[in-house]
Amino acid sequence: MRVPWSLAGVSAGALLIGAAWATVVRRPEPLLLGALPPVALPHVEQSGGATTVTDTGRNAFGRAPMNMPRSRWPDFYAGKGVFDRDWSDSRQRPAVAGPFFSATGCMTCHVKDGRGQPPSSPTEAPVSLAFQLSAPGGAGPHPLYGMQLDLHAVEGQVPEGHVRVDYEETRGTFATGEPYSLVRPRYQFQGLVRGPLGDGAMFSARVSPVNFGLGLLEALPEAGLLAARTPRTATTTASPAGPTRCSTW
Repeated sequence: MRVPWSLAGVSAGALLIGAAWATVVRRPEPLLLGALPPVALPHVEQSGGATTVTDTGRNAFGRAPMNMPRSRWPDFYAGKGVFDRDWSDSRQRPAVAGPFFSATGCMTCHVKDGRGQPPSSPTEAPVSLAFQLSAPGGAGPHPLYGMQLDLHAVEGQVPEGHVRVDYEETRGTFATGEPYSLVRPRYQFQGLVRGPLGDGAMFSARVSPVNFGLGLLEALPEAGLLAARTPRTATTTASPAGPTRCSTW
């Protein structure tokens, strides 16, 4: 959730989720965690080693690593509390998000810590679909709307705009003779409060990604990642292997 204003007592960086908000928010029930006995399938490698979760149900992505000691469970629950919270609820403290934002909470877009999905029809408002913007030619943030179009606002404010998603179907046939059908999204920006995006403005529609495994990646020391980088040499044309730094506006 991109929050232009600060959230008292909570790091805004911990609440970033690239997604859009729908008028009707379908929030699932909070995840209730507990002991999960490890069940190793015979002759099957565990993709996460000792951290691999054996739950195959709808709560699998929201569980702690299997080797997390019970002493760390309170920290895990505290993090889930921030993730599950509805930040539009004025009865809760600290202050709610605003004045403009993309979703009322992390769970709104990353349902059960999983991947979001685009609208299935033009009549469905985007929920877990964010629209990142840039100035013409990609030269920094958009001059009117910044880095992302906020589709919702607190009471008394008007959202920056709305997006209608249509789909164009393309049919064809594989070389084997088997038919296929593909759909291409078409986006219409409507009700933009500060005027049209303008000629040459660029946008990128992005579905909210999964969250599981991010804690493991965050635990890796940056120095170790940089040390493992394979530099390009005069005798190879391969791209360097390792982390890549990305600039933000």
